[in-house]
Amino acid sequence: ELISFSGSNDTTISANLSSLLSGPGVAITLFRFSVEADATADAANNFSFDNFRIFDAAATPQITGFTLINSLTEGDIALLNDGDVLVSNELPTDLINIRADIDGLEVGSVGFELTGPNLGVSPARFENVAPFALFGDVNSNYNGVRLKPGQYTLKATAYSGANGEGSELSSAEITFTIILNTTPQIAEIVLFNAETDKEVAVLTDGAQIDLSQVGTNNLTIVARTSPKTVGSVKLALSGPLNINRVENLAPYALFGDSNNSTGDLFGQAFTAGSYSITATAYNESNATGANSSQTVQFELIGGTGLTVFPNITSSSSRTTVKREGINNSGKAVVLTITDMLGRTMGTAIIQVGKDSTVLNLNNVPEGQYIISDGVSQTRMTVEN
Repeated sequence: ELISFSGSNDTTISANLSSLLSGPGVAITLFRFSVEADATADAANNFSFDNFRIFDAAATPQITGFTLINSLTEGDIALLNDGDVLVSNELPTDLINIRADIDGLEVGSVGFELTGPNLGVSPARFENVAPFALFGDVNSNYNGVRLKPGQYTLKATAYSGANGEGSELSSAEITFTIILNTTPQIAEIVLFNAETDKEVAVLTDGAQIDLSQVGTNNLTIVARTSPKTVGSVKLALSGPLNINRVENLAPYALFGDSNNSTGDLFGQAFTAGSYSITATAYNESNATGANSSQTVQFELIGGTGLTVFPNITSSSSRTTVKREGINNSGKAVVLTITDMLGRTMGTAIIQVGKDSTVLNLNNVPEGQYIISDGVSQTRMTVEN
């Protein structure tokens, strides 16, 4: 069947194809077009079907739904349906946008009405160009907004003209709720060098950490939470050291910190052995309120290694204590000398940049002694 139509320049040429599309068992698989120039114009050289579309003139564009958008990545998070509950701190981001999805037919504009805790969107806000986003976009880079917890109602209406003019084509409305997860979580438990305030390792169950690689036994443990700030955190360490502490302010550190801008963490001397640390995050101060816990078993091995020579000496002589590796910790290493009953007989210092010190044994009674840096130890015998 031949259907003729005509037009000029940029005008839209319409043809009624209803006769082709009607009737039982009709399937249209091919359209063939020909262009003929009239006697007065070279129409064939200026005619284009680049934007040619066939559509049902009786069809009305429909808003088919809404999509939640990650404004940081411009990607879709999920379809947003009526009655959905969004947990804001479990979303990929809290900077979101919402797109009204159209069934593919052109519309002049989409108007948005949002009611709820956030009133930053005008009831008469219009988007004239796709994507039709609640908070707008710049060349398809979505703007993002943080929505407060609460219940929202969103209505979108499609119009035939720009800025809500023309006829109303279709509309869609949903109600959704935004909540916060009120039970804080322990994100990770971290071992820190308390001398440098640098992270040593994230503690995982079964982790084994070589103290000789750390370079010090002056350590602490910090719990990181989600969200980053919570009501309080309780830390319980068991093993060669047994410590319980509640921290109301970040950083949530096992031995506390100076609470100043330097972020100085306090530490204690850890010895080799097996440890268990439990961190519990609470939504209120002083370890009260909703909470969740994480427990990690870990082991400290090795040490810095101490040797003494000669290790059999007299009370009137001197002996040298050597520590494996140069002391680059930034602080002096304190050596403690105890007898076999655990009584402290004296101390010595290995200065920064050194690996040894000399002990003066004047008037030290005869017997066996233990020299320790808190991680490693060695024995020394004094004879008269």
